[in-house]
Amino acid sequence: MIDRKIAVYVRFGSQAARFTLPDENDAYNGYLNQGNIKTALYCRTASVNPNDSMAIEAQLSKLRMFAEKQGFTKFAEYCDNGYNGLTLDRPAFVQLDADISAEKIDTIIVRSLDRVARNFMLADKWISNLKKRNVKIIAMDGSHDFPKIDLGSLKMKLNC
Repeated sequence: MIDRKIAVYVRFGSQAARFTLPDENDAYNGYLNQGNIKTALYCRTASVNPNDSMAIEAQLSKLRMFAEKQGFTKFAEYCDNGYNGLTLDRPAFVQLDADISAEKIDTIIVRSLDRVARNFMLADKWISNLKKRNVKIIAMDGSHDFPKIDLGSLKMKLNC
């Protein structure tokens, strides 16, 4: 487990709460359980340039709109700003994975699957674990709605 502190946001429609983990872990868990949050938005960018079109805020804004159009009004947001996709060892991603393991999350929405990982083998392994856990992953770009993923297509999508 990564020992760096991360911020996780939880939204109930227009209301939001911010938690710094691991310091506020109990409050975070209580908030997730109280609101019956089961959906996660995940975004990642290697760049910390706010003018980048894939900047965290731009990704989040698009993810929120997409999630709400799909009928998801309660969700937690996990964001890794300034982390490349060559490893899964990213603070928010590790927290997301822990929350999935604890059965707090059953649906993940991403802009595209390359936000999960740029390495096909890592992405394949993680997505296979989602299937075992009955967790659905939805790519906003429409490329995949797991578990209907074609691994050949996934490999092409991740540009491997």
